[in-house]
Amino acid sequence: MTAATRLALALALTLLGCGEADPAPSPPPPPSGTPALRALPPAVTTADCLATVVAGGEPPRALSATGCVRSVEPLVLADELVPYAVASPLFSDYAAKERWIALPPGAVATFGAEDFLEVPVGTRFAKLFARPTEADPVNLELRFSVQLADGVRFFSYRFADGDAVLMTESATEVFAVPGDLEAAYLYPGPESCPRCHSRAAPLLGLSAPQLALPVQHGAEPARPQLEVWRDRGLVEAVPDVPAMPRPSDASAPLEARARAYLHANCGGCHRPGGYAPPELTMDLRWSTPTEDTRTRCEYTQYPGTASDGLRLSPHDPWGSILVRRMRAAEGDFPSPMPPIGRSLPDEFGAALVAEWAATLPPCEW
Repeated sequence: MTAATRLALALALTLLGCGEADPAPSPPPPPSGTPALRALPPAVTTADCLATVVAGGEPPRALSATGCVRSVEPLVLADELVPYAVASPLFSDYAAKERWIALPPGAVATFGAEDFLEVPVGTRFAKLFARPTEADPVNLELRFSVQLADGVRFFSYRFADGDAVLMTESATEVFAVPGDLEAAYLYPGPESCPRCHSRAAPLLGLSAPQLALPVQHGAEPARPQLEVWRDRGLVEAVPDVPAMPRPSDASAPLEARARAYLHANCGGCHRPGGYAPPELTMDLRWSTPTEDTRTRCEYTQYPGTASDGLRLSPHDPWGSILVRRMRAAEGDFPSPMPPIGRSLPDEFGAALVAEWAATLPPCEW
């Protein structure tokens, strides 16, 4: 019996003990299988998308004026933007996501420390967030990341009235999610982005293990994504590294799936140089050996915010502080993690980490 099944059973038994009640929520499932991406666009030699930002100026007020889209409704991006996928995505209130990358003409990216992608100045990334519905997803925002000489610049466009408008400050929209859930979705303003995108890890999805998965572009057969990038000229060499599994892939080892999930959802802050306090010992990067993550049988360092207990407890997996904070909502104690970017708990992720915690060696004191 999987952790997700045990969770559903526990909720059902609780409801039965309290008399008649509404059925437990049944949220959308996590991403699984081979990512089906849009068709590869033809190769181009232009770099019109966000040219003003690359030159040091400000982003246009409307998405239609960025040079990044051929159409807003339906959304069709410029040919210089190549669709890609990651193995372990960040959970964002069940939003469906698509991703694109565009390098300057003739430029190539390389893989550096921790097998992270190092891109030339002028590289642009786009990520579409869409609200899940019983039918087709509804576009919410298109976020951009632009590599400049002094770091990465982040901003987003919110879809409205046939176009999308540049977000100059954060905003929240409440909407229903399939499964009788309600999300308070955050549209981030420029001030919100550095809370997740630190200089130590500006873009967590751009590592070789995250990118080394098979993808399908349009009607083409599935291929290893990094081979597609090499053939496209985005990279010269493909590192020989083990691919990160999709957290939903039940055929992959449990520990690898849980570690992949924690890397994507927690590793941006919980790493040297991340947004977490410098004294915090927990390190949730994929590249960190499990015994060095300081999670199993380790007490929290800040009981005032994290509560007093074990980060991962083999004796009480669901009572593990990591799991409790993954399931927490605004106003709960301990407070929710991540602290920004989601209003709903990802019960799948919490169940996955709890299931892994239950398999860890017992504490030895």
